[in-house]
Amino acid sequence: MNVESMKAFAKADKALTGLKTDLVILFVSTSGPGEVPTNAMKFHRCLKKLKVSPSWLNDTSIVTVGLGNSTYDNFCGAAKIFSGRLSSVGGKEHGLYLTCLDKADLEESSEKWRTKLLKAIALEEPKSEPNPKLESEPKSDPSSEPKIKLKKRRIPPLTSLGIELVTKKGYLSDKRYYEGLTARLQSHLVERVRRGLTPDAPFNATIKSARIMTSAHSKDRHVMHLELSLPLGGRKIHCPNSEADVLRLLKRLKVDPKTVITKISEKNAKTSKSHVLSHIFLPCTARDLFRYCLDITSPPKKSVIRMLGAYASDEKEKEHILSLCEISKEGKRLYAKEILNPMVPLIELLERFPSINAPLAHLIQLMPPLLPRYYSISSAPNTHPSEVHVAFSIVRYKVQTPCGEKKREGVCTNWLYQKCSSLNIVQNDYLSKQTQNPNKLPSPNTILPVFIRRGGEFRYPTDVSKPIIMVGPGTGVAPFRGFSLYRDFQRKALKANATGVGAWRGMDWQHVEDEDEDEDEDSRVYKHPNAPQYFNGVERGVSEHDEDIHKLDGVGPAYLFFGCQRKDIDYIYESDLKTFQSNGTLNALHVAFSRAEEKKVYVQHLMEREGKLISNLLCKQEGYFFVCGDGTRMARDVMESVERILSAHTEMDPSQAKAYIVQMLKEKRYVQDIWS
Repeated sequence: MNVESMKAFAKADKALTGLKTDLVILFVSTSGPGEVPTNAMKFHRCLKKLKVSPSWLNDTSIVTVGLGNSTYDNFCGAAKIFSGRLSSVGGKEHGLYLTCLDKADLEESSEKWRTKLLKAIALEEPKSEPNPKLESEPKSDPSSEPKIKLKKRRIPPLTSLGIELVTKKGYLSDKRYYEGLTARLQSHLVERVRRGLTPDAPFNATIKSARIMTSAHSKDRHVMHLELSLPLGGRKIHCPNSEADVLRLLKRLKVDPKTVITKISEKNAKTSKSHVLSHIFLPCTARDLFRYCLDITSPPKKSVIRMLGAYASDEKEKEHILSLCEISKEGKRLYAKEILNPMVPLIELLERFPSINAPLAHLIQLMPPLLPRYYSISSAPNTHPSEVHVAFSIVRYKVQTPCGEKKREGVCTNWLYQKCSSLNIVQNDYLSKQTQNPNKLPSPNTILPVFIRRGGEFRYPTDVSKPIIMVGPGTGVAPFRGFSLYRDFQRKALKANATGVGAWRGMDWQHVEDEDEDEDEDSRVYKHPNAPQYFNGVERGVSEHDEDIHKLDGVGPAYLFFGCQRKDIDYIYESDLKTFQSNGTLNALHVAFSRAEEKKVYVQHLMEREGKLISNLLCKQEGYFFVCGDGTRMARDVMESVERILSAHTEMDPSQAKAYIVQMLKEKRYVQDIWS
């Protein structure tokens, strides 16, 4: 069986003739609101361009495994797209397994769809290879301490070591890197001009200012407003791991930080495949490998724990480690209690079990890549054409672990805070006394590598005359500040009888079709209304040929529902929101304070008080409903509240109200930007 990424497959075979085989298994996740992930875009474009008969894949069996999170509207939308397209050209679909891969049940869910997959392709499920040392009691001297009975258990199969490292002693100058921007992320200006800003071609943003928006009395939650200067805008930031954490981990692994890794190749491969782990840039030192390329702070998955157990020399430790990754209810409970809930990172697991002596190659083979962080933009290009504003909570908290109380800090939010602190630009910097500053940079530097990610359907309506309802508790209000800035701009322009009001499309990618055979990357180009032309910018104005032209017959009403704990603690953007209310940008501002009184009040409670108005705006005026924030509970509670409002203030019964919301989702009038 040949295993290949969709990107590599489509690059080598644009006609996709390789699909004409007995069996094709597709594994695809979903990005954002039902979108195809970046590394599958080329395959998707090739699939759409296919001009073949409906019976082209009559002899091919298709199994599509969709990976996603059920809290999103279009659950596993990318898998549905691929499955539908292949079925339309004759592929025999054996089953679309839409699996919710939440953190809490990741391994259990994976095991379920793996079993279904093997049944679908008529293969026997491979039995886990038991460790010989676990089948019987370990041999020991009868006079020694009591024997430890290691029972048989169902554990994941050990992932074999599939790569080889070529290393040497040496030193690479820090001049090769630019403060968190690795060689893999750097690109020539010509490439950036041709494609725009992409994950592989970020822009170096400059920190302009920063301020803490929460009160000093907020002990457990602090929110920062950050302003970046750049000609295009951005919302995804590359951040490094803590230098202190990296050195601590390398010391435990007994690896010299200056060890240079020159090559990573596939072990025992028939053909030489160098650089099989694309998220690792080469050559690099061990220090840079763990600082810039690998995620060392997330709780290790069971496959990693299984591998660590194989390298534990102490039988007691091996027994306990394997119990953490056992595929059973008890194994799930133990993994959640000792690893997942306390967010135990790799270094703490290695320090807890000192007999683990895992080789570097096997470790980096299974460790996930260090991913960029997403942040909602709280500004508008019309009012801040060369800036981007973001708001984020500085993540810091304490947890109880099997080894006692431990501190936890968000990688990117604390890195951003400490960069700003090192420049002495943070206003109301009351946090400095509480910060241990483990990630302090060696020298002040204001550069941040950022790039654009599509905002999908979460953007201001193209018809500004339509009413909008915005619900954003906490930092979920950030994009609605941007919406309001844009509304204020439009309102003033219309009042002045302007004829060239720009049409803001929000954060938007425009796909560039393959122009040559040597294209290396899938392109997703961001077009900014105020961007200079050499950066793929376009001047957008009102034109009869513009499909997104705004109707300039007046700006519709806007209502914002915001929630926080208390007015004197975490009422973020208070001044801005009140200004929008007083100048008419917002028709009404509703704020819920959940800790101000004994009875907690949330945004959905205020919504139901305004039920008659909301039902009129959504049903009679075909308004838009936007939700941003927590997807675990808030988004679900808000949707249920809308269902109750429609049932109470219209002639719809509960089932009809639910169907109406589904229709709004399809029409992109009920739009969510949520996270778990």
